[in-house]
Amino acid sequence: MPELILACGILLILVAGFFTRNKKTNVNALLALTILLSSLAYTILCWNNYATPLSLFAGLIRCDQYSTYFKILIDVGGILTVLMSLRNRVLSSGKFNSEFYALLIAAVLGAHLLVASTNLIMVFISLELLSISSYILAGYSFTKKGAEGSLKYFLFGSVASAIMLYGFSILFGITGTLDFTSIDFTGRLIEHQSLLVVVAGLMSLAGFLYKIAAVPMHIWSPDVYEGSPMPVVAFLSVVPKLAGIVVLSKFALTLTLFGQSPFDWQLVLGIIAMLTIGIGNLSALWQTNPKRLMAYSSIAQAGFLLIGVVCFTEQGMHALLFYSALYVITNFAVLILLQAF
Repeated sequence: MPELILACGILLILVAGFFTRNKKTNVNALLALTILLSSLAYTILCWNNYATPLSLFAGLIRCDQYSTYFKILIDVGGILTVLMSLRNRVLSSGKFNSEFYALLIAAVLGAHLLVASTNLIMVFISLELLSISSYILAGYSFTKKGAEGSLKYFLFGSVASAIMLYGFSILFGITGTLDFTSIDFTGRLIEHQSLLVVVAGLMSLAGFLYKIAAVPMHIWSPDVYEGSPMPVVAFLSVVPKLAGIVVLSKFALTLTLFGQSPFDWQLVLGIIAMLTIGIGNLSALWQTNPKRLMAYSSIAQAGFLLIGVVCFTEQGMHALLFYSALYVITNFAVLILLQAF
């Protein structure tokens, strides 16, 4: 239901855009706010319904409290982005106003579907819905720097998606199933342990690491943040990162074959987490632009979020849940202050 609310909301805002074209009005923003609040309210009110995991659309997505918790955080991120956009001169000018909010809600919808995905095809479609919307949002400052950041984001993202999809196709060839949470998928990976599985796993991880801006897939981040409007910076630093870390946590658990994999995936992810924290924080020391500073902060935060995944324990996941909620609040707080000054 929250996803249906968001999907209908996109159509509603596009229709409303015909009547508010090039007019300086807050109608589209208020409409977007209503849609996101409706999705958030429904998700919170139906929290107990998700106590028992439910598979939908032939196992493409699974609704449970883990994914629902992150849907709430994603909706909060979307709502705060809309509120920030009201104070932004470019986004409140009326130029392509309805399209901005339609793309924002499309990105939120993609993030919703991504956190609930248990099928490799659904992961790819959700990731692309989130990514393509983000590529366009990044250029919404309508400046040369914004266009450059948006183009870099698109080019790097296309390559990362292609590599990830190739990894998925190899895994499908080995296992014969696209449901990466199924017993068949895990069982066949245990039977066919080879270097090919490791290569496919690393290629698949490339797309997820790109989405959360983790090392070595982080180099797009500073240029994109610098060229984007401040509300978009806030959105990109939170929503895609949380959606990516959720699906990565599920996928990484499958790759380890629940502790039976001969290849040490925990070590690989641990090294990536440490490098991400180190490079993110140390690179931030040289920054003089506040947006680039926040970009490197965002890279470092991806490393901290990864630590919760790397533990592969219940306590690690609890830490991830707690840290994610704090990350949304504090990151938006800093960027709201930056926009105000």
